[in-house]
Formats: sequence, C-alpha cells, structure tokens
Amino acid sequence: MTGIQTLLQAGSPIAIGSTWSWWVIALVLAIVSGVSFALVARWFWRRDNKILLLLRRQTALDKERRRIASDVHDDLGAEISLVLGMARSAGSRAHNDEERQRMNSIATGLGGVIDKIDEIIWTLDPKRDNLVATMDYIERWLTSFSDGHGLAFGSEIVNPKKRVYLTADLRRGLLLMIKEVARNIAEHADAQHVKLTSAVAYGHLYVTVSDDGRGIENERIVEGTRYGLKGLHSRAAKLEGTVLHEANEPRGTKVRIDLPLPGHHK
Repeated sequence: MTGIQTLLQAGSPIAIGSTWSWWVIALVLAIVSGVSFALVARWFWRRDNKILLLLRRQTALDKERRRIASDVHDDLGAEISLVLGMARSAGSRAHNDEERQRMNSIATGLGGVIDKIDEIIWTLDPKRDNLVATMDYIERWLTSFSDGHGLAFGSEIVNPKKRVYLTADLRRGLLLMIKEVARNIAEHADAQHVKLTSAVAYGHLYVTVSDDGRGIENERIVEGTRYGLKGLHSRAAKLEGTVLHEANEPRGTKVRIDLPLPGHHK
C-alpha cells in the first residue's frame, strides 16, 4: 500500500477528498484571485491616470498653441498688413519709377512675410493636426505655386475614412519637403505638369510629387548635393522617414516621401 493510500484510509486532514482540504484549496484560490484582481485593477487605474494626465497636458498645450497663433495673427500679422498697405499706397503715389520700384519691392517682401506668418499660424493651430487639413493646405499651396510658375497642377489625394492624427513637426516637415521639391521642379526640371498624390497604408503616409520634365541624373541622386536633395533627405530622416527619387514614365521625375505616422514603429 502506498503512502498516499495510507493517508487517505487514516482520514488525514490533508487528504484530497476531505472537507478540510477543499476549504484550504478554495481559500487559497480566493486569495490568489483577490490578489490578481487587485493587481489588474491597480494596473488599469495607473494606466487610466497616466492617460488622463497626458490628455490634460495635451489640452493645456493645445490651448497655448491656440493662444500663440491668435497673438501672432492679431498682433504681428495686423501690424505687417498695415505697413504693407502703406508701402503700396506710397508706391502708387511715387513721383518717379525708381521710388515706385522701391516701394513695390518693399510691398513684395512684406507680402512674403505675411505668407510666412500664415504658415506659422497653420503649424501652431491644433485644429490642423490631421491628415485631411494638412493635405488640403499643401494642395492649395501647390496650386498657387504652379499657377505662379506656369505649371499645370493635378492631385490625387486618398484620405482614409477615419481621422489620422499628425504632429505639428510632421506637418511642417512634410510641407517644407513639398516646397523644396516644387522649387526644384520650377527651377531645374523644365516641366509643364506637376501631380501630387498621397495615401495611407500600414501605418505610413506616402506622398508623391511627379513632373514631366527632363528628369534627374542618377549620379545627382546618389550625390545628394544637387537641387536641394541633401536637405530633403535630412528632413525626412528627422521624421524617421525616407525619400526616393525615380524616373516618371514616359519622362520626368517622381519624388516619393514615406513618413511613419505617430504611434507607428518600424
């Protein structure tokens, strides 16, 4: 007879079938369950508190961004607009061509400053921290830029069904890269058409600017020193993204920008 059988026959208090042993097991299970529940509840409580703290900080930051944007628009923007009006008025009353040209140059410079202020306000505005608002702004800018340089502009922007959050740094970085590509096309490509496409897939934002110009030589792409390519790749790297240049059939160049969206890790 085995030792276990002996204990069972002897009515040992630790016998599996005894009432006492089942109470012990039930008590242990209850304690383990209670401790586990407490640990899980504490984890959820700490997580929720952390999320709440982050939301409060983000709300405060967004409020400060709105205040700064409002101050820039109302104070600095208004003052520069006033000076711009004065310069234009002085130019219209100029007594000679030299004075008129000088006033017109001042007005042009001030107009550029106002455009920069509008861009800063757009970057600061938390209501624009999404893909739709960002691509709308870039599309408007490219439309105006193309019109000013005699280029035909087209776009194919595929916005996802759900709202996609973009940080202010990502929005501004993407805008500056698009501007650099557009200037390269206007200055060097000898193109007639420009097209902007964008899409979101697998946690990444893909934006392509293509033209029908004379193209760009492979050695210039490798060097990364011509046509602002070095700065373009540098901006993408700061956003953990990449830039790819390739031929656009039947002629021209495609610049593909790949940027990971917030919350996505490679």
